[in-house]
Amino acid sequence: MTPDRPPSRLRRATAWYGAVSDILTPQRLALVAGALALGAVGIFGGWDAVSDADDEVPTYGSGAEFVATPFEVSTQRARVFDELAGAFYAEDGYRYIALLVDVTNTSDRPVPAYTLSESISLDVHGVRTIELEDGPKQARPTILRGIDGLTQYTFQPGLTTNVVIGWQQEVSAAIPDDATIVFSGNIWRRSTLDDSLGWRDPVPAARVTLPVEPLESEDES
Repeated sequence: MTPDRPPSRLRRATAWYGAVSDILTPQRLALVAGALALGAVGIFGGWDAVSDADDEVPTYGSGAEFVATPFEVSTQRARVFDELAGAFYAEDGYRYIALLVDVTNTSDRPVPAYTLSESISLDVHGVRTIELEDGPKQARPTILRGIDGLTQYTFQPGLTTNVVIGWQQEVSAAIPDDATIVFSGNIWRRSTLDDSLGWRDPVPAARVTLPVEPLESEDES
């Protein structure tokens, strides 16, 4: 049974902000954070070291397999389409660029799909963003199961799942010949804020560059 088209396309972006004391004002926090960042850069060799580390992230193509902890990923193809009935419905003025991949949870515990969506980004002009207090941020992609188009909520330990990862792109932007997706790896650690355990601190682990192919309709196939 085909799900009904979502009744609303309003953006669902929510930002949470914590309170600080009179001493830890936002201005002072910004100064401290800036000083720490500059100090860390200097200790590890300056801005050239940061650039070199970014350049060392390996780049892959179609059919490649790599690890972006806690996931092992096998890439397939990238597609572009306006909508996919029962699965992907873009907001007005947007289309979809989607990535087809096989994802395996290599950990010994279930991993929520948002861990993956928070750890990947699409390097394409015109990707939809959300407005936050500190500026625009690329909107998290939608992750659906390839077998039935239903939402992928959790990756189970040791299981491989075929998923479609979709980003919205402005229709006014050119459809790219190819797309680059950056996958970041995470570490399992306890939060210093609420003491909860989770996958955190994403660091780029792999770049995937794939040609962007149009999704043929049933009439064209």
